[in-house]
Amino acid sequence: MSRPRSFSRFGGSLHSAARPPSPRPHATRARRSFFESLEPRYLLASDWQNPLFASDVNDDGFIAADDVLAVINNINAKKSRALTAPTDSNAFYIDVDGDKNVAASDVVSVINFINATRSVLTVDLSLAADTGESDTDELTRDSRILGDITGPHAAITTAKIRMNRGGVFNVPVDANGDFLATPGAWGPITDGLTKAKVYVKDAAGVVGLKHYTFRLDTTPPRARHSRSRPGLRHRPPRRSRHHRHHRPPQRPARGQQHHRIGRCRRRA
Repeated sequence: MSRPRSFSRFGGSLHSAARPPSPRPHATRARRSFFESLEPRYLLASDWQNPLFASDVNDDGFIAADDVLAVINNINAKKSRALTAPTDSNAFYIDVDGDKNVAASDVVSVINFINATRSVLTVDLSLAADTGESDTDELTRDSRILGDITGPHAAITTAKIRMNRGGVFNVPVDANGDFLATPGAWGPITDGLTKAKVYVKDAAGVVGLKHYTFRLDTTPPRARHSRSRPGLRHRPPRRSRHHRHHRPPQRPARGQQHHRIGRCRRRA
């Protein structure tokens, strides 16, 4: 235990002396390090596969040649491999067939879908309430989305929606092909640019894919406070003491002018 420090009364210097610590047998022992082997984390198929529609590799709401090129470019850059590394929020969904590998089979899956597709379902999406300055500015504080499946189609068997890169939710569709999606009831949605993607399929196997972009702003407007307080009397603006000197010069009347001229002559 160290001795208490003492201050010199006049010199102001600090004198301290510490007693060397007593050796403790248990304090000199070194702790052993233990390392626990953890199991390797393998991604699920959904981590690299688009949960809404597998052939949409770049997640833009369309199935086209750029989805095929996205897989080919990835294979050319990193070769065919097992997908064991985590993906970021902007990565492409390159595991089309969901086998936890990226290979030529994923390219073939997208090409086969494009070649086999002869007709698609037409889906129209719009905001349930456009609360912006106009009805067409795509700005709202209400995240509900109206959908309409137009054109000839069989009974709709599947209808799913996905907001941004969140989860996928089923949407009920009536006999006329209309539906109302309420994403706010499934979880919070961040304000800003929001992308909604819808996938539908009828009993004949015909599918449709549609994306819709709008801006969500749920921040309430600021209340404007009036400067006038209730119960206080209105006071007129205060005049400066030099207010009289700022008046424009006034020309004297005719009688006053002659009177001043006569007074000046008498003094002369």
